[in-house]
Amino acid sequence: MKYPLLLLLVVLAAGAWASPSEGRSAIEKEYAREADAASLHFARGMLSIRSADCQVFTPTGQRMNPDGDADRLRLLFRNALAVQEKVTIRSFHPTGPQAATCLIDDRIEVTKMTARGPRTMAVQSQSQDDWAETPLGWRQKAVHVLRQHVEILSTGQHR
Repeated sequence: MKYPLLLLLVVLAAGAWASPSEGRSAIEKEYAREADAASLHFARGMLSIRSADCQVFTPTGQRMNPDGDADRLRLLFRNALAVQEKVTIRSFHPTGPQAATCLIDDRIEVTKMTARGPRTMAVQSQSQDDWAETPLGWRQKAVHVLRQHVEILSTGQHR
C-alpha cells in the first residue's frame, strides 16, 4: 500500500511543476513587474523579484553585498523626472523542474534635470540570471552581470 501512495505523490508533484513555457512566461511577468516598479522609482519593488538569498556578481566575478542594492537604486532615482526599464530575455534554459537560467539584456534610462536641461543616463547590462520557483512564485537566485555600460544621452534622446 505504501508504493501506490508514493507513486500518487510523485505524479501529483510532477503535475504541479510548470512546463518550460509556463516558467518563461512567469519569469517574463516578473521582469515586467520589475520594470513597472522602476517607472514608479520604487527600489524595493524592483528588488522583490529576488529571493532572500539571491547573490549578485560583478563582471569580474566579485560577489556584491546585496544590503546596499536598495540604497544604490534610491540614489539613482533621486530627483529623477522619469525612469524606464526594458528587459529582453535572449535565451531561456530550464535547469530543473522548478529552475531556469536566462540570458537577458537590461536597459534602464533615468532622466534628471540639470542646469543645461533634462539629461538621460542609460545603464545597459547583460546578465545570466538563475531563477527558482518558490512558494512566492519565480524568484531570482543569482544574477551574474556579464557586462555593463553607462552612457549619457543628449537632451531628449532615448532609445
